[in-house]
Amino acid sequence: MNLRIIMLVTAAVLSPLSNSMVFAQDAAQARPADIEQLRSEMRLNEPLSKDALAECEEAVRQLFTIESISKQYGEGNDPASRPYAFAPLKCTVTFDGMQEPLAIVATPRPGLKRLPKSDRGNGVLPVFSQRNAQVFVSITERTRIKANALRKVDSVPVLFESNPQSMAGARAFLDATKAINTRAAKVPRGWRKHIGQFRSVNKVRGIDGFYEFSTPEEVFLEGIIRENGKIIIPPVYDEVDLIENGFILRTEDNTYGLAALDGQTVLPVEYKSISDQGDGRLQVYDKDQKYSVYDANERAFLGDRYDDLDFIKDANLVVVENDGVHRFLTRDMNSAFDATFSRVMRLTNDRFIVTAE
Repeated sequence: MNLRIIMLVTAAVLSPLSNSMVFAQDAAQARPADIEQLRSEMRLNEPLSKDALAECEEAVRQLFTIESISKQYGEGNDPASRPYAFAPLKCTVTFDGMQEPLAIVATPRPGLKRLPKSDRGNGVLPVFSQRNAQVFVSITERTRIKANALRKVDSVPVLFESNPQSMAGARAFLDATKAINTRAAKVPRGWRKHIGQFRSVNKVRGIDGFYEFSTPEEVFLEGIIRENGKIIIPPVYDEVDLIENGFILRTEDNTYGLAALDGQTVLPVEYKSISDQGDGRLQVYDKDQKYSVYDANERAFLGDRYDDLDFIKDANLVVVENDGVHRFLTRDMNSAFDATFSRVMRLTNDRFIVTAE
């Protein structure tokens, strides 16, 4: 999953590449004079305003914050291109005399030590190529320019990429990536080991400090991680639902279990169904096709096991049935009144048609 921030850098298209420039039809025919002219174009530059990078520096500082990580990530499902999941952030850098916006995408790339060399045979001319900075131009289209820069943010490699429309814009891009102060950017303690491991991270609604996450390998399976970076529920569940005192877990084969807020197992993942009935009461359906009520607050089953069970929430009643005998119970699974019935049909939440035994 990758973390992406989008920065808008002000850079003008000062002048397009010379119309008189002859572009070779393939890289093997590229003349040294062509590349030198491109390099000459790249030397044209406007100075950066001293305070123009403040907004972008703040965006980079936010690069690894949990708040950024837990927002909606960008598009794309290729794990190779998504090493981390982050929200797009925008900023504007002003270059003296320039007006044309230049989009920059920054992506943490753990393990990337240097930029790969580009083969001239792939349709580009390497105008500028170093270990941590590159500028390539399309052989056939002079305005198709690709600029890359590799920098470390809190010791994490971050790849900055852009597609300027002029060589002056490419130079402005490289200057911007060098000028942005990244010293204030810090990876949250406990999260460094997870860089490159997640595809998505999202806050769990209804509780602070908990995040659900998935990985590039299993994009539809969920787990839970705390804000300190501790994984309390591994990403092996098809669904993880928050209840009052824990999480209901569901696997891909529709087997259910219950975990506490610290991730400890409360009910093993072996039940056919577990549903939240409010106030800490769970309706549990086991592999023997019996229903029961579990008190998630006290971590104990209440009452017996039944052939059928129905919560009447507005009336605070539970209708149970065993061997054809129906009874009305309270939510604590005590008898609501001393009577049994051969048939109970609910009309509304507080009206029933019953047949006495």
